Amino acid sequence: MNDNWAKEFVKEKLQKYKPQIGDERENKNADIYLKEIDKGVNVRWASFREEEGRFWSWGLGDGEQIKNKGYDYYVLVACDENRDVKHCFVFTYDEMSKLEPRNGGMFEHKYYITFYDGSGKYNDALACDPNEKSELERDLNENSGKYDNKWDRIK
Repeated sequence: MNDNWAKEFVKEKLQKYKPQIGDERENKNADIYLKEIDKGVNVRWASFREEEGRFWSWGLGDGEQIKNKGYDYYVLVACDENRDVKHCFVFTYDEMSKLEPRNGGMFEHKYYITFYDGSGKYNDALACDPNEKSELERDLNENSGKYDNKWDRIK
């Protein structure tokens, strides 16, 4: 699977901004170019995992893409195994650019964001290694309503 379906999903949500994706983009710095407001949106998706409770995790590699100022917003799409969307987290460039690499665990020095379905699982993960979670990841898990389906943040 690739990100194209998620980009199409986000494009539909942002129709009022005349979104462009793929080769149609006038500005190719981000996954989606919002022509009406001259803004870029990057999109990533993840399906849930249930290894130790339900969670979604987005790997962002070495962070080069999130540090690049080619976008204004970042949308993380969380879906189930049937690609039914459960959450869409909308972040600004400023929020994402402050993301720090993991300080421990299997993905040390890599950029990851994990969202746990239910605060109990997040608290369990935090207790295992409190230094592993970034400030943005903590905020997402503790205040998910600030980001979830907040399409009005894009302006």
